[in-house]
Amino acid sequence: MELTVYRIALTAFAVVLHTGTALCLLAAGALFIAAVKHSGNPSDLKAARWPALLLGLALILGAGEELSWGQHWFGFETPKLIKNINPRGELNLHNIDTALVNHLMVFFLFFYVGLLPILTRIFVEIRYIVKRLAIPLCPLQFVPFAFTGCALIDYNLIKTVWGNPLWNHTEPRETLFGMIMLDLAILFYTARKKQRSSPML
Repeated sequence: MELTVYRIALTAFAVVLHTGTALCLLAAGALFIAAVKHSGNPSDLKAARWPALLLGLALILGAGEELSWGQHWFGFETPKLIKNINPRGELNLHNIDTALVNHLMVFFLFFYVGLLPILTRIFVEIRYIVKRLAIPLCPLQFVPFAFTGCALIDYNLIKTVWGNPLWNHTEPRETLFGMIMLDLAILFYTARKKQRSSPML
């Protein structure tokens, strides 16, 4: 009985994490796309629009994937083509090869959120490219969170800390990723809007 209640509680917690992650990704994607119109000075490169635009579209795509495109809310069937190759039988692509998706997320967290802010502080050439192309750059305060998210891929480490949890330890990393992206999107949108209103700064 206690185990059943525990599983129900963990399932509800996972649903909350899923929904929260999707909302963070959706809001972040919308903000990155909205920031594209705040292109700063007229002399800015046209290419400076693409990093934020592509990141925004990718995050919106991720939000849809996280919620299986609303399948559980609206109850529509999974097309046979996807159902046959998706172990969970859901309308999404990321569950077809979860290991690959998890490693891609860790790669993104490590290099984009964790390593790039450090490299821009050390190398002026990288800092110039990031600024010239208006690449959304995480502040250094995000770096520890990025490395924490990377550590969550090590199941042996998780077992050492938590024992043997019934919940999938990838969910907290996905939620952390969503929160980081939303924070970055807010910072980036605010900075671009301020630059637009004060082009001489």
